Amino acid sequence: FLNQINPIIMKTTKTLILSLILTMTTLMSFSQMLYWAIPDNTLDMTTLSTAPLVGSLGFTYIGSNGAYDNSGTLLFYATSDQAGVSIIDPSGTSILLDPILYSGLATDPLQEIAIVPVPQTCKQYYVIWLGNSVLAGVALGYAIIDCNNGVSIATNTTTIASYGPANSGGIAVTQSPSGMHYLLVAENKSLVRFDIT
Repeated sequence: FLNQINPIIMKTTKTLILSLILTMTTLMSFSQMLYWAIPDNTLDMTTLSTAPLVGSLGFTYIGSNGAYDNSGTLLFYATSDQAGVSIIDPSGTSILLDPILYSGLATDPLQEIAIVPVPQTCKQYYVIWLGNSVLAGVALGYAIIDCNNGVSIATNTTTIASYGPANSGGIAVTQSPSGMHYLLVAENKSLVRFDIT
């Protein structure tokens, strides 16, 4: 009896392992970030190695994210601290974006910064973040960074939405199999989805 069950268990186990490998391969093929900017380093997820980020040594920040080309070359990275969101080019030069204004009050950035290509453009990127004012609430804002000739701000801070009275929230960017990007905002017991166009 055990000899008859063993081949069935083995076949089922092999099928499960093959399904798991195919599922993981599919999920990895939709992976969005192969390189992470985590000052003081870049983390290369393809080799699990790190390299120093220029201009970030000893840098203090609340949140960070980076934009890389297909070969892993850093285009720019963004950090947030009490002064606001800064864009740092590969040479280490920093540009401070205008703070988000919510009900006339300057806001402090929260921990998440999302960077996503602007659809149907060449080397332009949305930098998206939440700003927090304890007295007023949370504002969702973005800027557009142009990397065609160096790193410059194409559109400075623009407010997308504001939420109050709350002082926390989170964002994430996801991509459908068709290539459409979505911005998800979790705030005050709600989840809102924006199409990134």
